[in-house]
Amino acid sequence: MSVIPRLLSQGNPPFRVLRFDPAVPSEDRLIIRWQRVLDLVKEPCPIQRIALKCRATGKDSADTILQMAVEEADVENVAELSAGMRRGAEQVLANFRTFGRETRFSDMGAYSGGPRFMALTELVETVFRCPLPIERVGVGAQWEAQSIVDELRLALVETTVYQLLTLSDDYLEIGFHGAASGVDIDLPRIRKSGVVVRGLERRWSATGSMTRHLRMAHPRRFQQESKWEAVDLVQRRGKMMMRENLCMNEKIWAEVQGPNAGEASYSSPGNSAPSARE
Repeated sequence: MSVIPRLLSQGNPPFRVLRFDPAVPSEDRLIIRWQRVLDLVKEPCPIQRIALKCRATGKDSADTILQMAVEEADVENVAELSAGMRRGAEQVLANFRTFGRETRFSDMGAYSGGPRFMALTELVETVFRCPLPIERVGVGAQWEAQSIVDELRLALVETTVYQLLTLSDDYLEIGFHGAASGVDIDLPRIRKSGVVVRGLERRWSATGSMTRHLRMAHPRRFQQESKWEAVDLVQRRGKMMMRENLCMNEKIWAEVQGPNAGEASYSSPGNSAPSARE
């Protein structure tokens, strides 16, 4: 979904209009690290590392045309994983290695990656998306925007609040936090498998930060930690409905590798991620 952000606070002067205008042609290599941990899993979960080539090839009105392709996809902590975890991670990564497509990035930070036929599509959208307000803003400005989060058998509309933490020339540091929830949820897709599920509640929350440059379509650095919680009534093989709780934590780190990386970098996934603002 594409919704114009709503300005909550203009921040402090000086004020300016923020718009992305990526250099064309240009090319960068973005390293994305991604980990999901289910509370039911009592063993190490894979940290997946994806090297994504991003080429800005042209303009179409306010959109920049991007060519995306995965160059590498592997597991960073393979030595810690059980054989079953390694096999599951490799199946996911084999699919990721086929990822390549043309996408678009608007001057207001909207990313259009096409159909979400694999988890990587949504992951890249999460990293690239950076909605900007229409109005002139300064440091301290806050605005909110909506998007779709899809996990644990359901898509929800989430609201994210962004705050402009620093602004220097065309460099921006932005912190954000988002939330979504739903109750009494019908899950018709699950019935086809012979399992009846009534979704009682879904909760999603996320916090993070990113460093952007207005001449780049992708972040120089990005980090997000999110949490999904689900409460369901489940019936299997005609037995009594049972209440089930599920919780999943997700971490995403991303940074540019190469001449545009800059000197500073985020912590590796083995360490704690930085706060939205030191």
